[in-house]
Amino acid sequence: MIKKWKVDPALTKSFTYLLPVFDMELKLKFLGNLAGSYLYNNSEEMTFSILYKFSGKEGFTKYEDVLTSHPLFVGHEDYGEYVLYKFGTNDELESAVILFEQGKYSQYSFEQKEAIVSFLRRSGVSNYDQVEKVLRKDDAMRMEMEKELNCIIARGSELSSRPDLSAEIFSEYVEEIKINNEEVF
Repeated sequence: MIKKWKVDPALTKSFTYLLPVFDMELKLKFLGNLAGSYLYNNSEEMTFSILYKFSGKEGFTKYEDVLTSHPLFVGHEDYGEYVLYKFGTNDELESAVILFEQGKYSQYSFEQKEAIVSFLRRSGVSNYDQVEKVLRKDDAMRMEMEKELNCIIARGSELSSRPDLSAEIFSEYVEEIKINNEEVF
């Protein structure tokens, strides 16, 4: 029996609003290989997870050594061409995770907000300016949303919805494929 994996990486809210906060600690590199981030690995092991498309290049393997020796690193899982790196939290990250789960992005610290915008720029995300407006509860954005949605949004409201926590579980995006190699030949 041959075991293979089908991984369908998804762009999650944690990629936008939480991964950059973890980047403050982890100093992520090889952003071109970054395939996603997930608030939870699975419903039993609830660790923040970062999915990379593995590269056998020397620079990436050296970087992997740095990543896996980080004090917050708790483990990794291999899924064919992808590797899922799992991390614990410290007090500051735990506070950010709680705010993220509640959808209170504007309550991140100034440094965390700056890190989010900077990370999204470095990653080539084109709508980083919209995210920046969400982080500071931009009045012009709120009024634009009111027109678009034909409703009133109370001043001081968050301008992005809470994350769908079920969409933040990595195991929902991976499937094991078993190939019976005895039947192939």
